[in-house]
Parts: sequence; structure tokens; C-alpha cells
Amino acid sequence: MFPDSTESGGSLGAETRTGSTAPATGTSGDTGQLAFSRATHTAVRALMLAAYRSESVDEPIAAAASSAADDARRGGHSVEHLIIALKGEWAQLNVERVTSPLEARSLLARLVTKSIQEYFSR
Repeated sequence: MFPDSTESGGSLGAETRTGSTAPATGTSGDTGQLAFSRATHTAVRALMLAAYRSESVDEPIAAAASSAADDARRGGHSVEHLIIALKGEWAQLNVERVTSPLEARSLLARLVTKSIQEYFSR
């Protein structure tokens, strides 16, 4: 079963439905780490849920990429920090437990590519 979901409807949990754009954790200026907002965490989890359910992932990828790129730009982070943060977020979610490793790598590559495009589009 997918974490934080129900077989009937698939709730992401009350804390992730708030739509808050406040950072879920702080950033560290010394290390240059990017901390994603709650909205970005939610969007990436929604992508994982869509993959788990074998639904179209185009919209979830676009939403997660846009939110992640916004977080990076808003925090004054480089695109490199954006990529590192995305890969870290993906690894923490352990997407391979809900989809094949090949599909998980493919989804991450698409997410990173779209995030880079979003980062430079504004």
C-alpha cells in the first residue's frame, strides 16, 4: 500500500493539504542548501502517488517542477542547488518502493528536466 494513502481515496494527510508555501524546514546559508516549501513537498508526493496509481504524471511533474523552481528562485539558489534538492527529496521518498526502479529514475529525470526549464523560464 502507498504510504499516507487509503485504498479508497488516497489522502496525502492533513498537513500536506494546507497549500502552505511556507518552508517546511529552514535553509542554511553556509551550506547553500535549498529547503523546499510545503507546497513543493506536497507536489512531489502527488507525483509519486500518480505513478503508484498508474495515472498520467504530466500534470504532477509540471506542478512539482514549477513549485520547486519557484522555491529556488525565491531563495536565491542556483539551478545546481535545485537539482541537488530535488534528488535529495526523491531519495527520501524512496519512490522505488511504489514503482519500478527504472520508472523511478525516468520520473526523476523528467522532474529535473522540467524544473530546470521552469527555473530559467522566468
